[in-house]
Amino acid sequence: MSIDLEAQVLAVAKALRVRDAEVRAAQRASYYADNRVYLLDRQKFYAIRNREYIRIHAKKYYYENRERIAERGGAYRAKNYALITTRKKTYNFVNRDRIAASGKKYRLENISALAKYDRERYVDRRQSVLDRSKAYYVANKEIVTIYKHAYYLSNRDMIAAKNKLWKAKNRDAVTAYHSAYYLAHRVLSGPVIGENHKLAKLNRDLVISIRLRSSAGESQQGIADEIGVSKSTIANVIHRKSWAHVI
Repeated sequence: MSIDLEAQVLAVAKALRVRDAEVRAAQRASYYADNRVYLLDRQKFYAIRNREYIRIHAKKYYYENRERIAERGGAYRAKNYALITTRKKTYNFVNRDRIAASGKKYRLENISALAKYDRERYVDRRQSVLDRSKAYYVANKEIVTIYKHAYYLSNRDMIAAKNKLWKAKNRDAVTAYHSAYYLAHRVLSGPVIGENHKLAKLNRDLVISIRLRSSAGESQQGIADEIGVSKSTIANVIHRKSWAHVI
């Protein structure tokens, strides 16, 4: 057999194989389209009946090939990052209502387990989270401050409304907290008198000076004008109606 004839035979055989492959593909596609529901039900039935075997086999296959799977997955994600991101965003946007409803239903059904998990996770990671937050704040103090001010200015009406609503809902708890805080502060620091009072205009040295100058015969109005307070304030100091604890 000549070389040309052999090449022609090989080309015809290749063309026949391609044609047969296309025919078989078309037949499979047609069969699948005609029997789609039956095939899906059969596949589902098989998966349910053999789910334990499938799970064990899949787990074994993954552990035996996890490095290769991870490498292929990483390479695919790196190569198709833009496509994957676009698909995820599109899917999330199209199905946002269903996703939100599903998430809400799951949280309601598993609220105790989720709360327990959050508490355990917070306890385990509390110190590391605090350290990271503190380090981030120190490194980005100016940015964080600007962002907080900008957020407050753009949302102050909403923040005020939320605070007002929260105080209205928790009025008893807020009142009890403030009462306890006030009593504890009074017990620890004693009565707020003299210079410790937030509205105090005088101090101990001025009070002693006022009383000495009054005893020397200086007028109350003159003392008041010099210090910058009212005459009644000077009179109360002299007659010990105020600052009585100062001898």
